[in-house]
Amino acid sequence: VGFPSGDLTLHGTVLVPDGAGPWPAIALVHGAGRGLREENLDIAVAFARSGVLTLAYDKRTAGYAANGVGGRDYDLLAGDALAAIDLLQRRPDVQTGMVGLWGLSEGGWVAPLAAARSPEVAFLVLVGASALPPAQQEGWRHEHLLRHAGVTGSLLETIPRDLMHLLATTELLAEATYDPVLTLERVHQPVLAVWGEQERTGPPAESAQLMAAALAGAGNPSVTLEIIPGANHDLKLATDDGFGGQPEYAPAYLELVTAWVNQVAAGNPPPSSTAELPIQHFLSWPGAANPPGILSGGWLQLIAFLVLLLAFPLFSLLGLVRRGHPAPVTVRAPARWLAVTAWIVTLGLYGYLFGFIIGGIPALGPIVLGRPVPWLLLQMLSFFAVVFSVTLIVGWFQTRPPLAGLDRIRFQVLLTGALVFVPWALYWGLLTP
Repeated sequence: VGFPSGDLTLHGTVLVPDGAGPWPAIALVHGAGRGLREENLDIAVAFARSGVLTLAYDKRTAGYAANGVGGRDYDLLAGDALAAIDLLQRRPDVQTGMVGLWGLSEGGWVAPLAAARSPEVAFLVLVGASALPPAQQEGWRHEHLLRHAGVTGSLLETIPRDLMHLLATTELLAEATYDPVLTLERVHQPVLAVWGEQERTGPPAESAQLMAAALAGAGNPSVTLEIIPGANHDLKLATDDGFGGQPEYAPAYLELVTAWVNQVAAGNPPPSSTAELPIQHFLSWPGAANPPGILSGGWLQLIAFLVLLLAFPLFSLLGLVRRGHPAPVTVRAPARWLAVTAWIVTLGLYGYLFGFIIGGIPALGPIVLGRPVPWLLLQMLSFFAVVFSVTLIVGWFQTRPPLAGLDRIRFQVLLTGALVFVPWALYWGLLTP
């Protein structure tokens, strides 16, 4: 089928139960990524077999960046979900007023937006949904990956908190500060929210608590929160550590969601209930979306990066064309080493962190004593850069070299870079264990 949404025509497949209708219906809202309808075929078949007419549709490509770098608009995706609702409502084999949404992962942010905008959404099924802002959720996910890989120390703060905030404030992480709680407080339809016992993508206990409180505050009388044993983020059967899985859904999940939808469709939505909260071994960083501190501003970080990127090579380049007496060796030697080490660290830090975001755990490199080897090297070079900075400043005040012209300019540029480098390196955890 095809159906309009704004200026686009979206395409999908409708799975119709055997027998005579009309049927309750549900549209499937994708998680992050390309979002082809085939990805949701298994759950669509399960719904159809249980007597729920199901629409699996392809996610839009216009206005949606599958890699998560900008270009996502949850309001736009919610509009697509409402267009899917409208398509199903118009079918004669669909039960009047009984069309809901199923949202997986990122779809757990989108589907409630659609429900808050329109009473035409009869119910919500949220799977692996996060009630935290995307930057905070992504920080928790990355920290989980790092801990599972055996990483300890400052990198466990640098990536989940500081890097996530940089991505958020520079708009490199789409919808980074979106607050789902504000949306959930406007949802009055029956809600079933389900997490796998081995959830490793979003903080399940925090999300369940926030979701329950927000929906209760909205006066929603039918909110069911459940944990599925042995299931992962996608509610597939999980490996023991939760970081792998099988292609099959956990049977308890399929039984739960199909029975719940049919109960709601029969006009008997269950009263609110909350299962025992899942085990969550550590909390997310609440400041990932908006951390405190003067150095946390994205534009300030950009300015610091540009200063460091330019100051150290400029010192060396000006040295090639300088005239006059050279500085004493007590100043000249640490200055040269400072320019080299600090510039390597500047380029290396951002390259390493963004390499991890793109490549995941394999991009970390070998881990020794809880630290990835590339991170250890960056920390060592940062330590030496600080030593060279101190040596340079001490040597400068001891000798007070009579510099003029380009020599004076290049050393002033270098000292400026050093003064920026030290707090910058501290902020990024390069000078802490």
